[in-house]
Amino acid sequence: MVRKFVITLSLFFLLFSCGNNFNGLKEELSSIKTNIQGVFDELKQKNDAIGKQLEDLLKAGGLSDLNIDDMLEKDSKSPKYKLFNGALYKAVDDGGAVVYASAVRPIDDETLRLIKLYEKIEPKIVSVVKDSKYVTSAWAYHQYTIGFGYPYFDVISVYPPNLDMNLMTFYQRMEKDKNPSMTPQWTPVDEPYVGMSGEGWLLTRGYPVFVTKTDDKMTALVDIDTQLSIINKEFIEKSDSMVIVVSSTFSLIASSQEAKNTFGLKVLEDVDYLEQMKNNSFIQDQFNLENEAQNPDIRQIPTKIKESTKDDGFEIEISGKAYQVFYEKTDDPAFYIIGFGKK
Repeated sequence: MVRKFVITLSLFFLLFSCGNNFNGLKEELSSIKTNIQGVFDELKQKNDAIGKQLEDLLKAGGLSDLNIDDMLEKDSKSPKYKLFNGALYKAVDDGGAVVYASAVRPIDDETLRLIKLYEKIEPKIVSVVKDSKYVTSAWAYHQYTIGFGYPYFDVISVYPPNLDMNLMTFYQRMEKDKNPSMTPQWTPVDEPYVGMSGEGWLLTRGYPVFVTKTDDKMTALVDIDTQLSIINKEFIEKSDSMVIVVSSTFSLIASSQEAKNTFGLKVLEDVDYLEQMKNNSFIQDQFNLENEAQNPDIRQIPTKIKESTKDDGFEIEISGKAYQVFYEKTDDPAFYIIGFGKK
């Protein structure tokens, strides 16, 4: 009788312990989801604030009257703005934004007036980056190929004088034909791109400005960026649990070291983005959980998630070992935070 009681009690504690392990995993996933969603919400709030301010300024008009001689401060030994092969740029790091106006469109009085108008939002562009460890950079563009951005860098050594920003993917994705709702959007996570000044793989929230809703072409755009590496390093990489983060279409964004070691995963941050750009060899599908190159057991996860609820999770066998899998999902953009508990 005593022996039976001891065995029963031991079994109870074993089951209770397993349950606690899974509860701990579920709590960790919920915490990670809250933290990541907090970053997204912060970026949205800052993006909307600058976008609305710029929209109001452009609609109000009232641009300053300037000419090129005034702008270039020809009598100054260290003018703020200079011309280079037809492009206008800020030549002095005064603690403010990068300023660039491409030679694609001739620099005229209208360009100069727009630059002075954009200077009104420059303090906010700078502060949203300085005040947050999650905001990598912030930019405000105009269809006249004008760009204001922070942090400052030597723009003329990076951008060619005739760079047409209107043709860049980050700009075109927000135009009316690609964004009929003309509303703020996130960069598709499955189409990661590298910042032009070398910031690494970026996730961007864009606020398009259409001065009138009947405009076929976007007047201006405000972008706020965060590096995918921030999500990985801040919330995932150091976890002792087996945790991964994937996009809504199951591209692998981040992974704890434990999950990498256990499942042999490779995430976007493991790739030398500069080498990929140089060789033009980046294949985004290689990071998708459903890709044929993945472990066949790993490829079951997207289907299992679609068939399950986050509270119950699901069981899966990977390389002959059984796991209980749970997940959480952020709202906008939609990321799955997936955790694996050994059974």
